[in-house]
Amino acid sequence: MAKEIATRNQASAVAAQSDRNWAEEYGDEAFASNIVGDLLKFNKGEWLSGQDETEVPLGTELVAATHLLQSGWMRWSDGKPAEVLMGLRSEGFRPATRDTLGYDDKSKWEELNGKAIDPWRRTDVLYMADPSTGQVYTYSPSSDGGLQAIKGLMREYGPRLRTNPNEIPVVTLGSTWYKHPEFGKTYKPVLEVVNWRDADDISFEVADDETGELKPSPTSPKKTAKPAPRSASKPAAKPAKAPPPRRANNGQTGRTRY
Repeated sequence: MAKEIATRNQASAVAAQSDRNWAEEYGDEAFASNIVGDLLKFNKGEWLSGQDETEVPLGTELVAATHLLQSGWMRWSDGKPAEVLMGLRSEGFRPATRDTLGYDDKSKWEELNGKAIDPWRRTDVLYMADPSTGQVYTYSPSSDGGLQAIKGLMREYGPRLRTNPNEIPVVTLGSTWYKHPEFGKTYKPVLEVVNWRDADDISFEVADDETGELKPSPTSPKKTAKPAPRSASKPAAKPAKAPPPRRANNGQTGRTRY
């Protein structure tokens, strides 16, 4: 089973509402536990961050935490996540097949524009950080375009992982489009690799809003502290690099617990 991800006790305004049952509140909390920094979204050719949807300019360079990629399924109900089944790919987690998840009766599915919508959505979670400002983002797409952008990124990351296991990609945020036969001009996100950085040089931690203490991303590996010099005549030893991610439990799949 993939490594369990600890749920961070964050207050949720939605969870506090009396009209939401315990299962819906659990889904909200589980989804929120995956969010580190600002939520990054792609909409109609633009990259937007945070609740106020501040535009992040095209061409912005971010370091992508490909070694912390999570993937799986989210079940949505009434516009909110009701169940989250996610795991670390680097720990051997593989998403279940759709036919094992239940909720198969299409007559009970919610509708959008007159069409029944599957409540289960394939979802990825990719953390990214701006090396110049330290701003951390969580990109969590469930659209075909967003998932394809991450798959393309991982295809480039895979060969690099074999030869330089401690490096992660620097990407630029881009946009492209195609003409859909039904919806016309349709935009797709682009994550173009432009460089590589040592994973130990980039922090994906953020400060807690209430305490100000640094909170690591749910799966952030511990960093090795720099040891003190043995003597005044010898330089300080270099920090040890974290080993490359290893597969846990022989790569067996499982449901992530929150």
